[in-house]
Amino acid sequence: DTLLAGRAWTETNRTRTETIAWSYVVDPVADSTRLTVTAQYVPKGIGHMFSGVKEGAYRKQEAARLATLKKAVERDIRKARSS
Repeated sequence: DTLLAGRAWTETNRTRTETIAWSYVVDPVADSTRLTVTAQYVPKGIGHMFSGVKEGAYRKQEAARLATLKKAVERDIRKARSS
């Protein structure tokens, strides 16, 4: 079990042109941990004009951020196991 197992939290970012809400859930899975991330993008006002482009960019940015986080966690686990 991990320290965060079974934990869940949310984050919300609101601006004049959009609201983005992220939900995170951490669950134990076999010999590992699963992090489930969901995001909801809601454009507002003039934000509707660029919503398709921004949503795609946010999706790529989040995927890259999570890949970087995964690499860092896995590297730290390998380092701890080899110590």
